[in-house]
Amino acid sequence: MGGLVQRIAVSTEEGLGTRLFQGVRDALFSGKNSLKSYGPAGQFLEEHLGQYEQYKASAASKSKSVVERIHTNPQQLQSFQRGMINRFKQSGTDVVPSVNEPHVYHPDLAKPNSDLRKQAIIEIRTANGSTQSQASDTISKLVTDQNVRNAAKNMLDPVFPLKTGLLPIKERYMKFGDAVSERVAQNVFFGQNDKALAAVVHTVKENKGRVSASNLADFLDIYLHNTMPGAYRVEGLKHQSAYKSANEAEKLLGKFTSYAMASRIAVPHSVQWVNTLQNSGIKSTIEGLFEWVKTPQDAIKFVKNSGALDEEARHELEISIRGGRSKFEKILMQPGFSWVRKQELKLAALSGKHQALNAAEELLANPSSKDAATILGSLGINHNDVLAAKGLTTHMEETAGFFAADRDMFFRSTRNTPFRWSSNPTWRMITQYKPFAFNMSRMIKENLVRNWERGATPTAKIFNVTKAIAGFAITFPIVGELVSLAENQLLGRQDKPFETDTPFSDKWKHNNAFLDQYLNAFAHVGGFGVAYSLIRATKRRMLANFMLGPASSSLADFAGDISQAILGKTDKEGVTTHDFLPALRDVTRKIPVVGPGLTRQFIPTKKKTEGFSIRQSTKF
Repeated sequence: MGGLVQRIAVSTEEGLGTRLFQGVRDALFSGKNSLKSYGPAGQFLEEHLGQYEQYKASAASKSKSVVERIHTNPQQLQSFQRGMINRFKQSGTDVVPSVNEPHVYHPDLAKPNSDLRKQAIIEIRTANGSTQSQASDTISKLVTDQNVRNAAKNMLDPVFPLKTGLLPIKERYMKFGDAVSERVAQNVFFGQNDKALAAVVHTVKENKGRVSASNLADFLDIYLHNTMPGAYRVEGLKHQSAYKSANEAEKLLGKFTSYAMASRIAVPHSVQWVNTLQNSGIKSTIEGLFEWVKTPQDAIKFVKNSGALDEEARHELEISIRGGRSKFEKILMQPGFSWVRKQELKLAALSGKHQALNAAEELLANPSSKDAATILGSLGINHNDVLAAKGLTTHMEETAGFFAADRDMFFRSTRNTPFRWSSNPTWRMITQYKPFAFNMSRMIKENLVRNWERGATPTAKIFNVTKAIAGFAITFPIVGELVSLAENQLLGRQDKPFETDTPFSDKWKHNNAFLDQYLNAFAHVGGFGVAYSLIRATKRRMLANFMLGPASSSLADFAGDISQAILGKTDKEGVTTHDFLPALRDVTRKIPVVGPGLTRQFIPTKKKTEGFSIRQSTKF
């Protein structure tokens, strides 16, 4: 990334209008679109961030696999640690371990009044005679160190080698390997002490002005989860981090929504494989599936090495660190959902690999093929590298698998959504689950753009786009209809399996039955289905509640119903009634999987009169 400071394009003076425009842009556009607007430096950074994520994920997946295999052998674990330290030093970060094993602590140490934290305070005060406040500050720093960019180094040289709350050996080394992979990736792509990022921000400041440079630095804070301003900030920029870490309220509401809302996204999300079929094509998808069936061990090894499962691996590691899930959680959380997502990730990665292989074959046969070059570029592969290597290398295949999995399954990355959505607890709760629909829309747009770019002539471009639109128009409603039928079964509509939830009157639905069914089916697919489920999950103020977010809207509905039940409702004759059934329905609807159907069966609402309503009886 060196030399970016010299890549100065047209200098632009930023006035009030530009600042307002950038504020709207940052709120609406994804990180990818925002970075491209910063000119050559931003575009260069966007390309490198994709490669950085792939490198980090691949390295983390491999280290996790190693620890899984050797965690019962102390000698091999020590060899693993020495190897990681060597990687540290080779990438530019020196470290002198002060402990024999990585120190990674249980998350309960961060909770103010937890028993584990109280024990740790006693240990520190006994060891060095510090005050209660000093011991508490030391623990806070220890736990914070596990979440900042020097996490791996702090695990080897902690502020205080605390014994209380240490995680089991396996989890410690897995977390350590994950942190080393991230730090090495940062050094490789961003330079030691983020020098390359500083060069990019400085270049943007010189070309686009201080406001653009500040916005870019904010994006990097949020993208890298920096609670303190990064070393990449340059003179003249504000020094308050744009990223705020999770507080206890966010954690509590997040746990609530994981119980109450997750089952609503399970059914539409289980057909996310339709994205793979649309993006990779039928041929590559079948080839990927055939490889998986024919050589399952090699196929799974490829997927792990690509880093396509890294997001799921991190999630599992965090669950194991918290002590795993209880049987109660396993029953109430959407059964099999994580397993289904893993299979879809594997299919997406393998299909992306074969899509790249097919494109490389076409490119070698016709080096001027714009079609092949465009496909390879969308999978993170430079077509000139393919020509030079006379085919795909193993690294290129793994890169294609990673990019395809991200494209089809939507990794939770700041680059894939408006970056302000991830900046603080309030934004994160309001936008919970919204990235699914946002990324679904972006995927369709990028698919159409890619098909346009593939064409060598205007006729070919129009044909490619028309073919893609026809694919979406046919495939999505077919799959969506299956999702709708499954949802109707869960909602207790066995007597009306084709009932729709479109926000139209009964008269319109009757006169436009086919269009109504078509729109309902299309809205049930993948990311759209997730958003559609959340809108329908609110029994009033549908749009307003969707904007509030699932947790806030549910609490608002419940508070309103409780208040109305206590205060009572007076009819025209002056009779006041206190109806607690609406509040009870608020609770029972949120029971995962079976809640909506049970509510509809045993606590039904009165049938509404004809009008513009999202449903004629309670669905969720």
